[in-house]
Amino acid sequence: MENSKNEQQRKIASYWSGVVKKNQKSLYLRLRWWQNPYIVRHINKKIIGLPLDGLSQGITQRAKEMAGDRYPFSCGVSVGCGNGQKEITLVCQGLVCSFQLYEILEKSLI
Repeated sequence: MENSKNEQQRKIASYWSGVVKKNQKSLYLRLRWWQNPYIVRHINKKIIGLPLDGLSQGITQRAKEMAGDRYPFSCGVSVGCGNGQKEITLVCQGLVCSFQLYEILEKSLI
């Protein structure tokens, strides 16, 4: 079982590492859509109904509304966390107190 799990993890990491290597050669790679304020406001409007500035503001507001008095959450889990920036943002916004982060790529996508 453990061998099968390790093989799956290796295949996933290999696939995404290949994506990174392939896309690093492209001059027109668009990995940073979150830096466009129009796109961020559009996404937030789709989530919460308001064109809020700031990445994850819409989902953070929605989660707080849904959680009621149960937030901040004591711990979150993030699989494929990259550099952890989104998780740091959610902690700073007061939604989650801490995270368990998991990343298997050798080289970050960002």
